[in-house]
Amino acid sequence: MNSIKTTSHACCGAAILLLFICSSQAQVITSPQNMRAQTNEPVIYRDAGTGITLSVESDGRHVVATNDRNETIWRVDPFSDAKLEPYRTATPRIVYIGPDDRIYGPSKEPSAMIGFNSTQFGRIILSTGEFIFMGQD
Repeated sequence: MNSIKTTSHACCGAAILLLFICSSQAQVITSPQNMRAQTNEPVIYRDAGTGITLSVESDGRHVVATNDRNETIWRVDPFSDAKLEPYRTATPRIVYIGPDDRIYGPSKEPSAMIGFNSTQFGRIILSTGEFIFMGQD
């Protein structure tokens, strides 16, 4: 009888340990967007085709575009310009700028994608700074 209890407890313990390992591994996995938000690294993207560099200012809201001569082309606040409302966080910040992979359809002009820590995202036109809201998770 004791061997049955011991085996039962051992199986329970192994199941709990396996559950703990699996759940802790799931928490370790983070996206590049979240990693940037957590480490406060600068969010910068340079488009090779146009030579335009997009940089997020320290407030996490404003984007500045510069050309190859480091001259400012424009400065915008995509969140305010698109009249977005806070979603999932009271102070949304840009945590990702990168290439426009066009999975949300073609763009008429060269553009990049922007993602906020609120999971809101959209496309920004490189020549003008116009932000086109694409959605939120």
